[in-house]
Amino acid sequence: MPDKQGNLWISHNKGITKFDIQKEKSKHYTKSNGLQGNEFNTNAFDKAEDGTMFFGGTNGLNVFDPSAIDSATTAPFLQMVDFKVNDQAFEEKYILSPNDTLVLPYKKNTF
Repeated sequence: MPDKQGNLWISHNKGITKFDIQKEKSKHYTKSNGLQGNEFNTNAFDKAEDGTMFFGGTNGLNVFDPSAIDSATTAPFLQMVDFKVNDQAFEEKYILSPNDTLVLPYKKNTF
């Protein structure tokens, strides 16, 4: 179903996907994003005159304004707060940049 910006909103059995036709990119939404569930019923969708969308699923109804959804993506930040080698605390302190590599001796093969 198209929204006012020309994006397509597609419901299926694994959530709802927004497809940006101009950029040829998609954003997938699931129960973890607030949907009633991940499984949607065939032909159970509609759009109001103001652009509000309705998608019916096996657990209920999703109602949203697609222009109000923030689809900006932020890269996750990974932080390790504990590191053990061979079940012992790794005593050396490192600050690793994204392209750094930590090389361990062959005897320290479990982390």
